Amino acid sequence: MRMRKLGRGQSVSLMVPAETRRKITALCDMPEDSEIGVADVLCWSISETWQEFRKLAPLWVAQGVRHQRQTLLWESVKRPTGCRMTFEVACQFLEKESRTLEERYRPGRQDSGRTDASPVQPVDLARRAAQLALIQDRCASLGIGDGLVGPSPRLAKLGVAGEGGLREERERELSAEAEEERQIERPLAVEPLVPTLHPDVKRFVMKGVIRSGTKAIQPALGTLANSSFGDMLSRLRLRLLPGDGELLVTADFARTVKLPTSMHKSDAYYRPVQWIATAPAKGTGNKALIMVILSPGEANALLPALQSRAATATLHLFAPRTQLATRSAEDLTLYTTPPLPAGWGPPSRTQILLLLLFAGQLYLRSFSDYLAIRRMLGIPCSVDANGEDGEDDEQQDNRRKKSDEAANANLSLFYGLVWHIRHDCADISKTDVGRLLTNHVLTPDMFLCR
Repeated sequence: MRMRKLGRGQSVSLMVPAETRRKITALCDMPEDSEIGVADVLCWSISETWQEFRKLAPLWVAQGVRHQRQTLLWESVKRPTGCRMTFEVACQFLEKESRTLEERYRPGRQDSGRTDASPVQPVDLARRAAQLALIQDRCASLGIGDGLVGPSPRLAKLGVAGEGGLREERERELSAEAEEERQIERPLAVEPLVPTLHPDVKRFVMKGVIRSGTKAIQPALGTLANSSFGDMLSRLRLRLLPGDGELLVTADFARTVKLPTSMHKSDAYYRPVQWIATAPAKGTGNKALIMVILSPGEANALLPALQSRAATATLHLFAPRTQLATRSAEDLTLYTTPPLPAGWGPPSRTQILLLLLFAGQLYLRSFSDYLAIRRMLGIPCSVDANGEDGEDDEQQDNRRKKSDEAANANLSLFYGLVWHIRHDCADISKTDVGRLLTNHVLTPDMFLCR
């Protein structure tokens, strides 16, 4: 790293752990509690570099000797018309990589810590004496020890073990490091659609009425028709009561980009759920709410009317709970426009649970919500609120046979939605919704202190 004009507007702070500090003070012959400076750190850094160099030098020497030996072998096979490599010459390129069990553990062997660097067939290195002399002189200047076996008497004075043995020693000294490189596969760049505010959406926000037959507002799950899991919509069978209400989205929320003809799936281009408009349903005495998910463009365009209280609907800010440390926003009381009136009640619990699954929420608020989602998805639920089995084995078997097919289709669709679309194939196996959608049973004690 290079820094320009160091000392004139630029500065460097050196942070060292306690172990490194002890090494610096020991190297510089200083008391452990004394203050160290930049010069001391540089001195230690240079010392560590030299120590590493001395550890690697024997390996480099072995590689140099191997290069000289293989150079002679290549010269012996070269011909004016090319190379003529025989099996015997090819065997001479071989080198022992490690010791056998007998060489390593046989008693009474004094040189068991050394590895012969000789090839299978010895090669006369007399013609490379000048190059070997340079290697030997370099070893002498570095103070490398003597007495190890080499491929010739002259090379034996180099004090160099075979490359295989040196590499083996290095592997014992250094811990193996796994190299990982994360590659993020981003969606293809496509043409975005221009946000639009449909008159029917504006009418709903202003008057709380949805025109019959409009295409501007549609069921939320119907927007998955162009996804990889669209074929599962025909087998979707949710257990909803007549007064539970429905989760709706606008067409502008569902349509984000113009897909090219070569692309048929829109998994990477779904909007996150952020803005929700609610309005009292007509004829229910404000006891039921219509809930519609808006796009950011629609929420921005309708914001002035909502702030002036000229609209019937209320705008809610929402975010799915993806961590236990975050607060759940499913009560829809977070940053409402305009402020909620006294006595305001949230939408039905079924609408909220559908919203949580559609938005990709990973953690539930209570064990009763877990049971409610299981019943809505048609999963056989034999565990009551106290965590006790409420049915006998025969009842469970009959109920499971009737609902397995529908439950599997529901689980497959919502698992694909939450795992693949909302969380981009991240690991959700340890979360509440991840366990639920893989048909794992949760217990009441898992929801304590929430």
